[in-house]
Amino acid sequence: MSDLFQVEPRRPLAEALRPKTLAEVIGQTHLLGEG
Repeated sequence: MSDLFQVEPRRPLAEALRPKTLAEVIGQTHLLGEG
């Protein structure tokens, strides 16, 4: 059970912003490249 005052450990910014699913990248051809 999580506590209201329990603090989650901080993650690096790059990890927090990294896409978690392919749906977050679809349409951004500069990220996907060819193939």
